[in-house]
Amino acid sequence: MNQSLLDTFEKKLTKQLAELEQQLGGQFDEERELQPPQVGDQIDHALDSRAEVLDRVSESEVKLIAKIKLALQRIKDGTYDQCGSCGEVIPLARLEAKPSVSLCLDCQIKHESQQTKRP
Repeated sequence: MNQSLLDTFEKKLTKQLAELEQQLGGQFDEERELQPPQVGDQIDHALDSRAEVLDRVSESEVKLIAKIKLALQRIKDGTYDQCGSCGEVIPLARLEAKPSVSLCLDCQIKHESQQTKRP
């Protein structure tokens, strides 16, 4: 992969990382601004539900942030377009569709099928 493409991916990933970190920080700021719960089961339930949703969203965002940071490191290491499992070149179309991927499609499918088989 040429340097121009690597620079393009680095800019795209850096921008996405900044946006996610800002969103994630904003969610925690909103959570801190909540007033202490008033007496009542409905209010407690609503606050618990909101916290659960924030936890799930935040967890997926944190995972994506980690993937983006790993992709940026792979750019620096010169291994960005190499599959982290088999070492083959990840097709450009796949990287353009999802710049944070670290596996070729075949290895991604194998990885996902192994994840679903776990108890």
